[in-house]
Amino acid sequence: MFNLLKSILTTAVVSTVVTILCAPFTKHYIVIFSLATVTQFVLFYIIGSVMDYIGEIKLKELNVKQLEEYSKQGLEVQCPCYKKVREFVPIILNAKNTYKCSDCGKTNSVIIATETAHTLDPIA
Repeated sequence: MFNLLKSILTTAVVSTVVTILCAPFTKHYIVIFSLATVTQFVLFYIIGSVMDYIGEIKLKELNVKQLEEYSKQGLEVQCPCYKKVREFVPIILNAKNTYKCSDCGKTNSVIIATETAHTLDPIA
């Protein structure tokens, strides 16, 4: 609430200053004040929209980087529910690995099983 009042007061002060600076050139003070106020609202709306857009782009870039890091240590798993939803889950080898299914909302454990096999050297 305080931020809103502060913003409105700042807008009014800037509009008043613009009106005072334009006073020697015109006698239409209300028009100048109104025009300055509307111009501020439009400019701040445009600036806010651009900042939101830039923020969304940066968030998407961070998500891509996060997925790149997950792909280094992760597995694609299938939820045991009847829908069999497949999801990519980050895996930590020294901790219990759980995830929440994005479809059914249940928490699942990831059980990692390992196998060994002999490697065969090709005969030259």
